[in-house]
Amino acid sequence: MRFIQFLLLISLAMYSCKNSKHQTSKVNQQETKDEIVTTPISGDEVADQNKIIFSDSVLAQIQRTPCFGRCGIYTLTVYKSGYVRYKGEKWVEKEGIYEARVTPEILDKLIDFAKEINYFELENEYDNKQVTDLPATITSVRNDEGIKTIVNRYNGPNELSEFEKYFDSLFESVNWTRVGDLPRR
Repeated sequence: MRFIQFLLLISLAMYSCKNSKHQTSKVNQQETKDEIVTTPISGDEVADQNKIIFSDSVLAQIQRTPCFGRCGIYTLTVYKSGYVRYKGEKWVEKEGIYEARVTPEILDKLIDFAKEINYFELENEYDNKQVTDLPATITSVRNDEGIKTIVNRYNGPNELSEFEKYFDSLFESVNWTRVGDLPRR
């Protein structure tokens, strides 16, 4: 009996240390990021937007989240300076971390299209908790008043889907430079 108690105590201690280390590294990651930080979401997590940190230098971001199949998983972050960072996680042509520079005209096109579809007037979330196995597309755009983030997982308006496609298309022919791998999970 004492042996079982001892094993239980050791297991609990190991779990606590591991969990504490995980929490510390998570905080450090968020403090050092210079971009929007989101975690892949689905189902009930879609509405939890408290995980976003948006640096002053970020202009916009698009993130495609996983599904139960082979949906492309990536995050593309656009900075005011024209610097662009792409993180391809899985089922995408470019897996890893890539960087590029774009012209101010591309940035203007993105913001102009957001204004054209009234991005800042759209709902913050389009979802139906009854529908499962759909990826979300999370877009964030900065304007003079602040930051607007929209989670589009189910039944978003056509204008929003067009904006998401347009966002991706602006950066398809960019001259990307691979700068690293994503950490293994």
